[in-house]
Amino acid sequence: MIDGVTVINIAGYDPDIQNLIVAITLDIFYTQMQIKGASEQKDGYRELTKMILVDEADNFMSQDFESLRKILKEGREFGVGTILSTQQLSHFKTSENDYADYILSWIIHKVDKIKSQDMGSIFNLSNKNEAENLMDQIRQLKEHHSIYVDGKKNMFKMRDLAFWELLEKENIIISKIDFDLVNKIEETHNDTSK
Repeated sequence: MIDGVTVINIAGYDPDIQNLIVAITLDIFYTQMQIKGASEQKDGYRELTKMILVDEADNFMSQDFESLRKILKEGREFGVGTILSTQQLSHFKTSENDYADYILSWIIHKVDKIKSQDMGSIFNLSNKNEAENLMDQIRQLKEHHSIYVDGKKNMFKMRDLAFWELLEKENIIISKIDFDLVNKIEETHNDTSK
């Protein structure tokens, strides 16, 4: 499997190329995940060995990539966590998949356009008044504040630690991130566009 941090920046590419890159990357990752096997368990907790973060995930969830669904469904066994970042809760449901079914924990920031049907699979609320009250709270969340929903559907309001605050607090120096794959993709794209 890929070691370290790998960033694949596909902004600016044609959407068909973006989808191809994501599909191939997810397929390769899923295959490598299966080959590596299950992660270790200790005291009832499974080791987290890899994390996938997909920003603007609605662009890819809407494509119904089979490997994305499989990674979400099976990844925990293999120590793989997934973060899907999108602007609307409705993006988690497509005509073929309800990705919310495979997600145990949620961090929800302010969402202006939230619907009651978005609430059921995430929050497990029993009545309409509770749902309306929570939707109002979500619409009014301030910057760097969120609602965390754990795997048992318990909810906690929290103040998030912004990246710049983390840097100040921990006095972290950002080191070089491995951009080799990004550079190779950009070089290939530049070579083929000549």
